[in-house]
Amino acid sequence: MPSYLAFRAARHRLLIDVRYIREVIPADRLVAAGRNWRGKPVPALDLSRLLGGGGDGGRGGLVVEGADGGALILEVDEIGKIHHLDRRAFRPLPPLPRAAAALFDGLLVGGGGGTGMLRLRRRALDAGLSRERREGE
Repeated sequence: MPSYLAFRAARHRLLIDVRYIREVIPADRLVAAGRNWRGKPVPALDLSRLLGGGGDGGRGGLVVEGADGGALILEVDEIGKIHHLDRRAFRPLPPLPRAAAALFDGLLVGGGGGTGMLRLRRRALDAGLSRERREGE
């Protein structure tokens, strides 16, 4: 059964497949490390700002790996727990703006208050990594 790490960026509760995560960086280490991971400069993407928040991400970070093996730091507001979920638990996305729909590929509807969690799309990570590399050049 696949495992997903829950996290929050802006007001959104999100999930990411743990196979794409190389490291979870607590807030204090993220600030100290800046945009470096294991001594190497790494592009960072403030997911809170991207999703319409105040851009105050940096309370934690996820080092994720793109399909090409490159690393990207996702700055997030809160890092949660790991959930073991059957892929069939995810539902199709409701209608979303095109930019938001490109980031996600499934919705997990929770029992508590009917809130849901969006699953981050792997291709979104690759696109974010490519964009951050271009902007950093």
